[in-house]
Amino acid sequence: MSKGNTGDFTHAIPVVIMLSIAISYVYSIFVTPAFSHLFLKPIDTYKDSKIMTMGEKFGKLATQSPKNILLMAFVFVILSMSLFTLVKKDFFPSTDRNQVIIDLTFSEGTNLRYNSAIAKEISLKVLKQPNVTHAYSFSGNSGPNFYYNLIEKPQSPNISRIDVELTSSEHNDAFIEWVNTEIKPKYKNVEIIANKLGQGPPVAAPIEIKIFSQDREKLSQAIHDIQQIVTETDGTRDVRNNLGIGLPSYQISFKDEILNKYNVTREDIAKSIGLASGGLIIGQYRKAKDPINIVVRNENGINYPLQQFENITLHVADKSIPIKQLADISLQWLPASIHHYDLQRTASVFSETQSDTTYSKILETLRPKLEEMQLPQGVKIKVAGTSQESEKANKSLGGALPIGIILLLVFLLIEFNSFTKVGIILITIPLAFAGVPIGLLLTNTTFGFTAILGTLALVGIVVNNAIVLLDLIQKNLNDNFDFDKAIIEAVKRRARPILLTTITTVAGLFPLVMTKSTLWPPLAWTIISGLIVSTFLSLIIVPALYKILLKNKECKLCEPDQ
Repeated sequence: MSKGNTGDFTHAIPVVIMLSIAISYVYSIFVTPAFSHLFLKPIDTYKDSKIMTMGEKFGKLATQSPKNILLMAFVFVILSMSLFTLVKKDFFPSTDRNQVIIDLTFSEGTNLRYNSAIAKEISLKVLKQPNVTHAYSFSGNSGPNFYYNLIEKPQSPNISRIDVELTSSEHNDAFIEWVNTEIKPKYKNVEIIANKLGQGPPVAAPIEIKIFSQDREKLSQAIHDIQQIVTETDGTRDVRNNLGIGLPSYQISFKDEILNKYNVTREDIAKSIGLASGGLIIGQYRKAKDPINIVVRNENGINYPLQQFENITLHVADKSIPIKQLADISLQWLPASIHHYDLQRTASVFSETQSDTTYSKILETLRPKLEEMQLPQGVKIKVAGTSQESEKANKSLGGALPIGIILLLVFLLIEFNSFTKVGIILITIPLAFAGVPIGLLLTNTTFGFTAILGTLALVGIVVNNAIVLLDLIQKNLNDNFDFDKAIIEAVKRRARPILLTTITTVAGLFPLVMTKSTLWPPLAWTIISGLIVSTFLSLIIVPALYKILLKNKECKLCEPDQ
């Protein structure tokens, strides 16, 4: 039920899981009993397995010291959750593909031919590297959108992109380091950014600080100050901004009194400037479907010398008047492009992350520095990039979570008809989180979006364990078992199916752990570690809770709750 990029990215996962569970349920109701009838034979003697013996010991421990058990479990969960501060966080890791993207950005107004020549020159140097198999350069655009995570830039003569394929993804970091140390210093007038392909919703850079201001001077000053802070922060690289230095432009201020004296209009001056530089359209030639403009211009055209600009003459009544007599001409730097976000003028500072760190670790250091800044009046800042996408994804998941909780409560109340028993089941939910940080730390795995999905999936598994235990405890009580005996026998009988479910789930997730993919191991390790810990905890905590909360009520009624 998540919306936006999060919903698009994860839509197939819950659909496949729900379909699989529904099909497996039908199979277990109709097919499994038939096969059991055909192939399983009754046995004369029955002996408790080691798992059942272990379950019996858990049940006895829970009934003998329930308060101590709950106290130790509470302390364990708190200590385990505190380990989350030590876990590395990376919302979406880089992909494991053997490809690197090199983005080239020239100054505004760069000629496309010059752009293309530099891009090809760099491509040839790239191809000479030992681990490079192919290099494709695209000038004036960002090339084909061959990967879902790529940002497609609008066509512009000042951008190029080089797609590089290597023999293995293991060489990606070394190749990026080579670009930063060998290529960038030789092309100081070109912004060169080399990156691995990412995962998740596309972002311009992992670290992005948006600055808002309607005043260009204040915006420029804030950009400069923030860029310096980001550059000095450990773990950042390739820090840049999208404000740019602007384009050199001639500002023409007309002298209206002199124009009136010579009977000259502003349009006359504009035509003279156009004729000397870009040219004037005097007509159209139609040979095919689309007409072709006929342009008259000076032989220099767009290459007209700027130092002679003031000497452009205007012919009026047999007189040649230099434009500098008719207007004041000054050189100014004007913005090549103006960015807006939520209808506000903005510019951004971008930064990539070094290979040995994550965006979250950088922001832990960077945020306090930004909060301490004395910003000019009217200037606001906002942290964007991967952090913003992370907040959107969490908000999207959080928006759908209450609906899932309500449905869970409704079904549990229908099944057990008891708020106390539903409360016992809900209290076990934190057990799903207890093993997660332990597993992530032991495997040196980052906690990100897929790990969050794994944690949510764990909730359903832990709830199932509690449900099957409570169901058998209630059945034993209905069969007139002693209260403690009913609990012990339930744990004994349910230990094997619960542990077997855990083992088969872990075995099914192991291929995801062994894969070289960077996206799915966090999900797999989250479920595996959380499932192992929560399974053993639920076998002892659920009966302990039942003993404390329902002993008096069940012993008095000796029948199911009504």
